[in-house]
Amino acid sequence: MNDKEETFDSLKAALDALKERFGRYSSWWSYCDASGQPIGAVVRWARSNASQDGGEGKTIRQVSRTADGRWRIGATPEPRFFPS
Repeated sequence: MNDKEETFDSLKAALDALKERFGRYSSWWSYCDASGQPIGAVVRWARSNASQDGGEGKTIRQVSRTADGRWRIGATPEPRFFPS
């Protein structure tokens, strides 16, 4: 993790920060560990101008829980261990 990277106290706080940056998201999915605790999320925004700019019509961002229990905007750092 980058020393200057912004982290958040909760998943909700990270989602709120993304909402401030990109506007209201169209959907999101959480990922949980074996005990049911959230460890990450994927957030999606549908773009209305996709046909004008040739884009795919969506923006996606990941949110992940750090080793110290805080949340960051970005994928889960490697090595990724997801217990079954």
